[in-house]
Amino acid sequence: MTPETRASLLIDLVYELLDAHSDTVALASPINDPAWEAHTDYVRALQRRGREILAVANVPPREYPNAVRD
Repeated sequence: MTPETRASLLIDLVYELLDAHSDTVALASPINDPAWEAHTDYVRALQRRGREILAVANVPPREYPNAVRD
């Protein structure tokens, strides 16, 4: 496997994980529990930070059809 292929697979994985976090926030949003609210705030911040890091690294954004957006 070439270094470019490995990098592309890793980038795909990172974006999929970020999208999974977004899905978790969307699914958990109706739950009215302070612990869940704190966790979803953390997940939103983690997703923003992950996307910021990828942007600084000049990684083009990728969209996935099953991703839930806020």
